[in-house]
Amino acid sequence: MITRKQYMDGDKSHREYYGQFVGEAEIETIQREFGADKIQTALAEDGNLNAIPLSRWDALPQIDPEKRKQIKECGDFHNKAGHVCIYKEAARQLVEKLD
Repeated sequence: MITRKQYMDGDKSHREYYGQFVGEAEIETIQREFGADKIQTALAEDGNLNAIPLSRWDALPQIDPEKRKQIKECGDFHNKAGHVCIYKEAARQLVEKLD
């Protein structure tokens, strides 16, 4: 488990930290809501996926309670910013799975 402190201290990357909270459910949500083609296009335009409006990311389903527990165990708490980071990492993982 990567802690929030390790991430904030620079010992672990953004992708490593938020990636630990990504599972098949989050990847499937991205596939269903956006589709791989849209994610690939958005990544090509902007590596941070900002081509997709923040309101679309915010509207994705809430992270399940077990994941929220994991986030807490890492010394963090679930909020909208983390919600978006987890789903954006899921989007990156979806595209990587297709390569």
